[in-house]
Formats: sequence, structure tokens, C-alpha cells
Amino acid sequence: MKQRTLRPYYGLFASLCICAALVAAWFAFTTPGSDLFFPSPESIWAALERQPRVWLLAVLATAARVVVGLVAGAIAGVFLGLVLACRRTARVALHPIIEVIRPLPVVALIPLFIFWFGLGNEGQLFLTGLGAGMTMLLTTIGAVDSVPVVY
Repeated sequence: MKQRTLRPYYGLFASLCICAALVAAWFAFTTPGSDLFFPSPESIWAALERQPRVWLLAVLATAARVVVGLVAGAIAGVFLGLVLACRRTARVALHPIIEVIRPLPVVALIPLFIFWFGLGNEGQLFLTGLGAGMTMLLTTIGAVDSVPVVY
């Protein structure tokens, strides 16, 4: 009978230990009365108990923005990737723009998006869609390019 090893679980165990140590340090180094720089877990829990609906609505709104942004970005990325992979003129025209945008981390664009779109949903959705769309665009182009011409 083949003996199973625990080697694949070492990374998971190490991650759980690090998370537990961070939570323990959070409890140890914060006090409930001094929330000026970093709130304590007790004060966060008390705030959640005072306004549970506000917290729940904020979580649901954030989750909806993430899902809509990811789905829209993925659809746009796949569509544009198919167009760029199949049409040489579109690829020649848009390749320089894609190569300028591609290496930029999405997080670095947050100040620009706040300046351009404000703090509303539009900028947040567009930024999320951009992150998902660029990944899907490059993956789609690579996938279509790897298919033999015969097919």
C-alpha cells in the first residue's frame, strides 16, 4: 500500500500559523480604548454589532461590484482577444496600446481612476474590468495563436 506524505500540506500549515500569529499579535498589541492608529478586534466587533445592516450592505455592494467588473472584463477581454488574434490589422493597430497598459499594475492606476471617475461605481467597475480584461485578452491571444492553422 502506498504511503501518503504530508508534504503538500506544509504550505497550508505554514500559512495558517502565520495568520494565527498575526491575529494573536493584533490582540496583544492593541487595546480597546486606543483606536487612533489601529483599531482593536474588540472595537471592530462592537462596531459590527452596533450596525450589522450597514456592514452587510457594504459587503454585498462590494461583492456585486467585483462580480460585475470581473464578468464584464472577462467578456470584453475574450472578445477583443479573439478579434486581435484573428485580424492582423487590428493587432497591428492595438498592439502598442496593449503593450503600454499591460505592465501597469491595476493598483497603481487607482489615483488616476479616482481623478477621472470620482469615487462612484463607474471607476471601480472599470478598474476591476481592466484587471480581468487584460488577463483574459492576453490568455485568449495566446490560446488562439497556439492552435495549428489547419484547424
